[in-house]
Parts: sequence; C-alpha cells; structure tokens
Amino acid sequence: MRAGTVRIVRELPSSPHTSGRCILAEKSSAASVKSITLNERGWKFQTVIRNFRTAIAFCLKGLWIEKFKPFLLSINTFTRWLKAHVGYSGNECADQLAKEAITKGDPFLLPKPLSYLKSEIKSAAISIWQDNWDNGETGRSTHDIVPRVSNKPVGWNREEIMFVTGHGPFPSYLHRFNLRTHDSCSSGEEGDPMHYATKCLFTLSWHFQTPTVSLKLQWLKNILTNNLSRTRLRLLMLFICDEKNLIVEDNN
Repeated sequence: MRAGTVRIVRELPSSPHTSGRCILAEKSSAASVKSITLNERGWKFQTVIRNFRTAIAFCLKGLWIEKFKPFLLSINTFTRWLKAHVGYSGNECADQLAKEAITKGDPFLLPKPLSYLKSEIKSAAISIWQDNWDNGETGRSTHDIVPRVSNKPVGWNREEIMFVTGHGPFPSYLHRFNLRTHDSCSSGEEGDPMHYATKCLFTLSWHFQTPTVSLKLQWLKNILTNNLSRTRLRLLMLFICDEKNLIVEDNN
C-alpha cells in the first residue's frame, strides 16, 4: 500500500551571488521516504513528514509552522509541484522502490472483520431465499406482485394480505382445503377475491372496475399503491369478514 509523503527541503546557495530556496514536494509512494533521505548534493537541511496526518498534527502543535516560518519570510521562498516521470532522480528512485516493494515485499494476511462475515452470511441467505421464492409452487399470485425477497416489510395490512394471497373467508380458499363442499358465492359464481372486488352483488358499494386478463396484475398493483383504493379494499374485506354468512352460500 502506498502512503503519501511531504518533503520540505532547504537548499543553501551554491555561490555567494545566489540565494537559498525552500521546496515543498509531494510524492505518493511508500518508497518516497527512502528517496528523500538520500544525501543529494547541495542539500544542507531537510525535514521529512511521512504522511499527511502527521503533517496536520505538526501544524496543530505549531511546531511545523515555527520551523517553516523563516523560509516563508524569505523573498526567494516558493512552493513547487514536481511532475512525475520526467527525469527527476528522487521521483524515479521512489517509483522504482515502490515497484520493488510490490514484487519483492513479504506478503501478510489480515483477518476479515466480523462485519464482513455477517454481510456474506446475509447475502448467501437472501440468495437461497430468492431461489426458493422463484422456484416454489405456492404463493405465485404474491410472487407476481413482490418478485424480490427482502427483510423490509411491504407495508400491507391484514385485509390487503388476505386479498392478495387469497387466504381468507373466500369459498375458493375454503374449498381448496376441504373446509367447504363447493367454491361458489351466494350469487352462483366462483367466490374468489376478484369476484367480490368486481362482480358480487353483495359488495357492490366497494366494487372496482373489472380489468382485462392481460392487465389484471397491473390492476392489482395500482390498487396497492393508491391510498384511496387501499381504503376501499380494506372496507371490502372487513365487510366480507363480518358478513361471510350472507355472501357465502350455505355449505350443504
């Protein structure tokens, strides 16, 4: 892993007629520290900060500011960015050492955190759950509306769940489990949720417009996403539960 390095270098004048200068250079590699500490010709003073966190800590303590202040007061002090891969010996050496650290360094393993393990287990469990939901033989009407499994509830109330699943006081449901001898409504038609929501004379006050076969699924989705339609559906189901003896034909 590479770490950022900041370098402050004070170059003393090479002759009595030239002034010294201060350079702030940044190099993003772990090997920069080694390249910076090379004894380059003409450098009489240099300070190395190995990462930006340390640089910030120095600034907060005031130590680095005090050390850098004399250079800033000099008219010949400037900050310069050194472009990479253009022949600067320090940069090229740092890159070379960084590459060697990647290819020749000693590998080490870090244990994965507990949060990662929990995430992997959760992901695997949801994947198995989704596969069972897609390939199951029951709950197909609900699967059409909610095809993706999730730990978050869909937000349906009791009456809406009964209507969507068909698990309620419907003759079609009771007959399937041999709780009735037939599946007919008192009007003579099959007593399934769609019948009571669109055709049954006893539930006329809460009827919805009858959809075509191809739009039945979209029709149901629209009801479950509209607050007024959900209220009407809830009142319909409450009526069916309260008056099931009236709307369901006698079990004889």
